[in-house]
Amino acid sequence: WNSSNSPVYWGFVGYVTDNQGINYLVSANGAIVLSYNGNQASVVIPAEIDGYAVTEVGNNAFKNNNTITSVTIPDSVTKIGDYAFENCYNLANVTFGENSQLEGIGACAFRGCGNLASISIPDSVTRIGGEAFYDCNSLDSVYITNLTAWCNISFNDYGSNPLCNYADLYLNGAKVANLEIPTGITKIKSYAFYYCDNITSVTIPDSVTSIGDHAFYNCNKLTSIVIPDSVTSIDYSAFSACYKLTIYCEATNQPNGWDYDWNSNNRPVYWYSETQPATTGNWWHYVDGVVTKW
Repeated sequence: WNSSNSPVYWGFVGYVTDNQGINYLVSANGAIVLSYNGNQASVVIPAEIDGYAVTEVGNNAFKNNNTITSVTIPDSVTKIGDYAFENCYNLANVTFGENSQLEGIGACAFRGCGNLASISIPDSVTRIGGEAFYDCNSLDSVYITNLTAWCNISFNDYGSNPLCNYADLYLNGAKVANLEIPTGITKIKSYAFYYCDNITSVTIPDSVTSIGDHAFYNCNKLTSIVIPDSVTSIDYSAFSACYKLTIYCEATNQPNGWDYDWNSNNRPVYWYSETQPATTGNWWHYVDGVVTKW
């Protein structure tokens, strides 16, 4: 009956405009920000409107608005729609509540926000749509408080990761240099650390079994990584453009599940051997817990 998959709102209540000029669609499930007709530079989206929780910033809600310079998004919002803030060139500050329940950021949601210099991604976010942060040319700092939560985000493409603008990643206020993937993570997802310019080393726990495509693309300060033998799958270009990288594998040879183009830039690879090999090649072992070449 809805072959074009148009938005459906159950329990429709009506349309409301607040004193800032924010327009809402209100239904039994909550209120959705539809558009903004105000002239204030600083917009604070309320948690409630007429007794209904504001749960979503709708598609195109602030698109192409060059008036707003800051927006505050309440804890109650679980979704930012496609193109919601696209081309809001003067938008410089986006603030989420301390207990944000945001789960999804839509495609192109912040694309073209040229003055956005930093962004904090709430721990609750699990998915970010295509090109959500593409062409945010001033975005140089990304703040998170939970690395496990970050590793569990599904990024649609490289432009969905705010790091794609050569941004630095900060964990609890400290710039990440020696990245330690948390124990319990089973997959380092595609684009997880794409263009993460500040990491110099990565520690991967035995819980990890797969590494997605472009996971560490263009981490150009990354010099070494040890891939545990628990990793049975690596997708294409996982380490592309990491031109200073040397890779140490705990496997003794390349597992069948690794893509043929997993090491597309042909960075040096060393395979593990507990005893000194009889054949020549790139081999390594541990000496007192330290990676050592044979």
